[in-house]
Amino acid sequence: FELFEQAHQMYQRLFPDQPNHRDLGKCQLLFGRTYLAMGDASKAKEAFDNTLEIWTKGLPKNHPDFALIHQSMADFESVKRSRDY
Repeated sequence: FELFEQAHQMYQRLFPDQPNHRDLGKCQLLFGRTYLAMGDASKAKEAFDNTLEIWTKGLPKNHPDFALIHQSMADFESVKRSRDY
């Protein structure tokens, strides 16, 4: 998880004028997937929401990365139901 945080910090330094850069959204996606695997549903949901917000603002509507976030959100809902969050 620390490596994801380091990558996120690097991307923030690389793209200070681009808060909606694709790679910043990708870091949030990875945070969400990690939180989901760790069982922290609230942090996972927050990270997925951040990803969707970043990519909605920064990517064209038909960009293939949207499939990643939609799949992750579906996984979140599936885990949430199975664990009764």
